[in-house]
Amino acid sequence: MTGIKSIKIGALDGVLLEDDTLRLLILPQLGGKVISLIYKPTGREFLSQVPHPDYQLPRWGEPFVHYDTGGWDECFPTIAPCLYPEGVWKGTPLPDHGTLWLIPRYCQLSTSEVYLGTKCMSFLFLFSKRVHLDPEEDVEAQLSPELRR
Repeated sequence: MTGIKSIKIGALDGVLLEDDTLRLLILPQLGGKVISLIYKPTGREFLSQVPHPDYQLPRWGEPFVHYDTGGWDECFPTIAPCLYPEGVWKGTPLPDHGTLWLIPRYCQLSTSEVYLGTKCMSFLFLFSKRVHLDPEEDVEAQLSPELRR
C-alpha cells in the first residue's frame, strides 16, 4: 500500500510517496520538482543529486543553474533561453528551461495519488499531472539490467 504524506524539506513543503519498493519526494512549490526517486530494495537513487541542495524559490528569468539542478524538472516550452518564434507571442522572451519549472503547483493529496496543477498566465496554458505508485507493477522487472545494480 502506498503512503502519501506532507513533509517539510528545509523551509519548503514537500510530498512523500512511499510503498515497499519506491520512495519519491516532490516539491510542489518548485514547479513540482521531483527531488528523489529511490528503489528501496537496493537503495539506488535514480535521479541526479547535488551534494548539498539549497532549495530556493526561483525568480523569473534567472538561469536554471543558479538553483538546484538535480532531480526531475519539467521544461516547457523550451530548454534554452530564447524568443518565442511565432504567433501572438512572437518575440516574447522565454527563460532558461522554459516557464514550467518556475511556477509553483497547486497540490492535492489523496490516499492513492498526488495531483499537481498550475496555470501559466503569460502563455495561457494549464498543466497538471497525477503521480502514484502502482503496487501491482514489478519495478525490478521493468528496469534494464544496468539499473538493477
